[in-house]
Amino acid sequence: MARCFPRRESRATCGQRPAGLLMELENKNCWTLAEAVGHSTPDRLQHFLARACWDEQQVMAQAARWGSSH
Repeated sequence: MARCFPRRESRATCGQRPAGLLMELENKNCWTLAEAVGHSTPDRLQHFLARACWDEQQVMAQAARWGSSH
C-alpha cells in the first residue's frame, strides 16, 4: 500500500493506526491510539485522518484484493 501515500509520514501512520486498533485498549480514540503506538500527542493521527493526501480508492481496492486472496 506504500504507493497510495505520497509522503513517508503518511505511510508510517497508515501502519501504526491499525496496529493501535488491534491492541487491547479500554478506549480507542486518537489519544489512546497515539499513546499506544508511541506518540506524545494525537496530532499525527488526526492529521492523517483529516488532512493527509492519499489515494483512498487505491487503498480500498488493494485491501479488497488482499481480503479476497486470504
